[in-house]
Amino acid sequence: MLERYAKNPPEFSVLVFLFNGTIKTSEKGFLKVLAEHDFIFEAKALKEVSLVNWITQYADLHKKKIARVDAEFLLSLVGENRGMLEMQLEKIFASLGENNEITFKEIEANVVSTKEYSIFNLQDAIGARKKTEAVKIAFQILEKDGIILLLAMLNKYFTSLMQIPEMLEQKLPEQMIARVVGTHPYYLKNFVAARKLFSDAKLLEISKVLFDSDVAVKSTSADHKTILLLLLQTIFSE
Repeated sequence: MLERYAKNPPEFSVLVFLFNGTIKTSEKGFLKVLAEHDFIFEAKALKEVSLVNWITQYADLHKKKIARVDAEFLLSLVGENRGMLEMQLEKIFASLGENNEITFKEIEANVVSTKEYSIFNLQDAIGARKKTEAVKIAFQILEKDGIILLLAMLNKYFTSLMQIPEMLEQKLPEQMIARVVGTHPYYLKNFVAARKLFSDAKLLEISKVLFDSDVAVKSTSADHKTILLLLLQTIFSE
């Protein structure tokens, strides 16, 4: 019946199917007919780069301006839920009044992080040598996102710390350094301060333990909490 309808729908009719999920194939039955007539629209979930573009375009639509680096900061606070991003942007628009520029300070003042803890909180705790806080945050991230993502983000953080001295020596602009290490220029000072607390030898030791942890996760049945705890002990040991 649906296939027959799809082949020749009456002009006066409107029929909408909403499917929240993944369609494995549109090569059979009425889905094939709908696809042939361009009646299927797939709204894919936007990911990080596309969401940054969406934020800048949404601001433009409301005659507001936001720098890409500040759009990235907003995304890091709110996460990838477009509905939440829209709500936070509307809150910022209301606070701006006649001003048309969304700055880092506006975001910081108006947007409360919708994540209980994020990798940024963990990085700050590690960089400030706050072991108890770092352990608490790390275990919450472990429960929510799993150890593979956590190890990947920690590896990126410590790799970034290794790169900082060379970039500072080259006198690269702060915005460029911040982009390389994956942070907002405002928070770059935290990375620079953290780098001073870790010697080259210590960073190499941490890198090795990160590698060993990754191998253990992917090739053994070792408890993930134990792996994480041993990694954190290495990070905070003198």
